[in-house]
Amino acid sequence: MRPAVKRAIAPPYPGTTKAIAYAEDYRVNYFGKTGDPKGFAIFHHNRYIDITATGGKDNYFLVYAYPPAGFWYAGLEELQLIEPWRGWILLYHPSTQTYKVIANTKNDGYGVFQSIKQAIGL
Repeated sequence: MRPAVKRAIAPPYPGTTKAIAYAEDYRVNYFGKTGDPKGFAIFHHNRYIDITATGGKDNYFLVYAYPPAGFWYAGLEELQLIEPWRGWILLYHPSTQTYKVIANTKNDGYGVFQSIKQAIGL
């Protein structure tokens, strides 16, 4: 069984470079074989965090990092301090084989992330 993130501990989410690496792994090893933008792959980042990579429509990919076992917290006031998940919207450029970060929940917030995701149609 996976452990929950302990109280007052920042979840060990990956950084953008690692998120891009997960997107590339998904693109090459999963999306490249099926071409289904609704497909996904789950990766174990560390003992607390899983990664889901998905997408591919118009070369847009989504990467989500989250603790599948959740968080330990003592009261509702602590919930406001928790970053429940982190996400990236990435645009892959085939000609240069590089990714551009379109949105990142850590920098742009969840509302911007969701709006862009909806506008792209993913």
